[in-house]
Amino acid sequence: MSLQRVLIVLCAAVLVTLVVTGCGRNNPPTATPVPPTATPIPPTATSVPTATPVPPTATPIPPQEAPAEDYPAPAEEAATPTPVAEPTDYPAPEEETTRAADEEGSYPAPEPEDPGTSRIPIVPFVLERPLTPGATVVRGSGPAGAPIIIADIFLMGEILAETVIGPDGRFEVTVPPLTAGHWIGIALQRLEGTEFTYEDFFARGFRGEGAEQVPNVGFFYDSEFVR
Repeated sequence: MSLQRVLIVLCAAVLVTLVVTGCGRNNPPTATPVPPTATPIPPTATSVPTATPVPPTATPIPPQEAPAEDYPAPAEEAATPTPVAEPTDYPAPEEETTRAADEEGSYPAPEPEDPGTSRIPIVPFVLERPLTPGATVVRGSGPAGAPIIIADIFLMGEILAETVIGPDGRFEVTVPPLTAGHWIGIALQRLEGTEFTYEDFFARGFRGEGAEQVPNVGFFYDSEFVR
């Protein structure tokens, strides 16, 4: 080969090299994306097992045996019916002590026959009228020295006050506040131990305009309603 050919080949090789190098600088190689290869890290927390409930181990206490002399149980007592008084029952004997009643359970009544006279002056028993609700004083008149009772006839003759009529034939007593519609009466106290007898008051002249024989309660020489 001649020197001239060798030079031409070398020049061509250099030119090719320069062209290749220039192309590489203008078009840099595109990087291929690499997919992530990270491996997920498993959780390291350890779950706590649920505690299994433990049944109670307490031993039940056996019931104690009741002694032989125990009283009946409440249920047995409740089964026994309670006696109920009849609606028409009157106060028991021990309750009658709250009334100025005689042995038959009522205030003494005069004999049916009017003797017309008496060994004492005949002066009628009288309640001063009107009797007003809430009043706490009852006044009236009657035979001097006669022991009397002011009673609430509606309450089976419950005693409101006791007194003795004064020498002037007047009386005034303090009573619980009177209730509207109640029936108030004047009756004799027991006369045992006094200068009087029941026969002294048999004459009708001792009776006021409200005199009344009240069944199962007694005789009142005068009476009036609270109104």
